[in-house]
Amino acid sequence: MEGFFYSSVKDIQSKYWKSFLNRGFLFNENYFTTMISLDGHLVFEDHHRHRLQKTLDFMKAKNSEDKVSEIFNVCHHDMYEVMGLLDDLYIRINLYRSLEGDIEYFIWSEKKSPDCSELTLKTIPYYPNRNYPPFIKKADYDIAFHKRSSAKAEGFDDVLLLDDNDKVLDLATSNIVFFKDETCIYSPLIPGVFDGICFSVYLDFLRQGTTPMECREIMKNEIPSFDCAIALNSFSGPRAICKIDDVEYNLVRADTLIDEFYKHIGFRWKERK
Repeated sequence: MEGFFYSSVKDIQSKYWKSFLNRGFLFNENYFTTMISLDGHLVFEDHHRHRLQKTLDFMKAKNSEDKVSEIFNVCHHDMYEVMGLLDDLYIRINLYRSLEGDIEYFIWSEKKSPDCSELTLKTIPYYPNRNYPPFIKKADYDIAFHKRSSAKAEGFDDVLLLDDNDKVLDLATSNIVFFKDETCIYSPLIPGVFDGICFSVYLDFLRQGTTPMECREIMKNEIPSFDCAIALNSFSGPRAICKIDDVEYNLVRADTLIDEFYKHIGFRWKERK
C-alpha cells in the first residue's frame, strides 16, 4: 500500500514507543478530521481548518492557529511531494496528547478513490456518546463498524443508526438528509448526529436557494413517508440512498439534487475504476 505518514514527534523512528505510549493510544484522548484530495485540491479545506481550530481550542492548545497552519503546510508540501497531485487521496489528520501532556499530531494519507454508488441501509439501534460537542471527531467507530459488518452480511451497504427512542441519527460514517415533496428534512445535532463538514456545506447550499427546510428530530416510523434521501461525508461526497430496510426511494430525484450541489461547488467526486 503506497502512503504518506508524517509525525510532529521528531525522530519518530528512534522513539517508536512514542507512537503508541501516549494519551491518545492508551486513553483514547485523540481527535481527528478526514478529507479527500481530488487532483491536488483539498476538498473543503477551509472547513477542515476550522474544525481543527475548534478541536485545538477544545484541547486548550496554545498557538492553535500556528498549529493548524503548520499541519496544512505539511499537507501542501511534504505530502504532495511524496504522493503526487493527480491521484485521489484519503487523508487523516490526528491530534493527541503525549504522556507529558503536549499536543502532537500525525498526518496519514493513502491513494484511495471514493465510492460514489447509491446505498442500501439497514436501521440498527445505537447508543451514542453524549459527552462531547458534535464537532469533535473521535476514533470510536468500533460499534458502528461492527453493526455495519453485520448489515453487509445481510446484503446492505451500511447502517442507519437509531437511538433508544427510535430517533434517526447518522450512518456509520455519514450524515443523512431526507426530502419530502420539495422540503429538506434533517436532524439537529443531537447526541449521535455529527457536525459533518459535507453535511454543513450541503445545508448552506440549500439555504442560499429556495428549498424549504425543516430541522427537527426524525423518527424511524417516518422513513416510509419520505421521497428520497442523501448520505453525505467529506470523503465520498453526496450519495443517493436507494433503500432503507424495505423502503425504496426515488433515485432520479436524489441524483438530480446531487447534480445541483455539484454545479454549485464547481467540482464532483468521482469513482475511479
